[in-house]
Amino acid sequence: MSHLRGLHFNEKKPQICVQLHEETVTDLGSATQDLMKTPFDVIQFHADQFNGIMNFSTVWNAMLIIVKESAESHLIFSCTPSNLPEYFRTERDYANILLFAVQTCLADCVEIDSTLDEDHMDTVSERAIDNGVIPIITIRLEPHTSPEKVLEKMEAIPDYMEITTFHLIEPVESQADIDAMKGAAKSFMDAHRDAHVIIEPQGPVAKQALLAGDTFDSPLVYANYDTETKDMTTSQNLIDTGIITPSRRRK
Repeated sequence: MSHLRGLHFNEKKPQICVQLHEETVTDLGSATQDLMKTPFDVIQFHADQFNGIMNFSTVWNAMLIIVKESAESHLIFSCTPSNLPEYFRTERDYANILLFAVQTCLADCVEIDSTLDEDHMDTVSERAIDNGVIPIITIRLEPHTSPEKVLEKMEAIPDYMEITTFHLIEPVESQADIDAMKGAAKSFMDAHRDAHVIIEPQGPVAKQALLAGDTFDSPLVYANYDTETKDMTTSQNLIDTGIITPSRRRK
């Protein structure tokens, strides 16, 4: 299976990431077949929405069907700890989910929530790197977070973990909020030349900015594969409006 390293993160030529939130293996198979009819570069599997998340054999089947039905498209495994069932929200439970995803070798990368304690984060990131899976630290920001605070959160990840990819998520209410995210990412990448920062502003303001041509200096932009909502456009719309050129690999 190919890996995100082969995608060559490039802020000037962002790639389209579509997301899967389905609850069952059957639904994931159908949804993946549907998204294959649309343009995209990367699939993100939100495993915390999957109702079999703590049954690893079922998670294996879920990931396997996504990979199979998408002809081995690039896959990001994501899991938000606060969305897990209440009785499976310990640091160990969350880390074990990520470790299992890494060990399947079905995902190109795994997102690690920045709230995970340092020991578990180190274990997951080390195992990911050893298995050729890219660890991405996901930092969830409050609205109007200052660039200085964003930078502080990224700098808090210890260098010894050798993590170079970060994902910033923030509900934004203005272009100034978006610019603050972009400024923090630029400052971090200026100081860490091998780093990449995925910027995901969320909400109607972010959607309108994207449709106006602002790709947030991010190597990935996010879109629905099926229907447009007040918060997110579709991948086809990004192609049709010329915001993302169809020169890269498409399904």
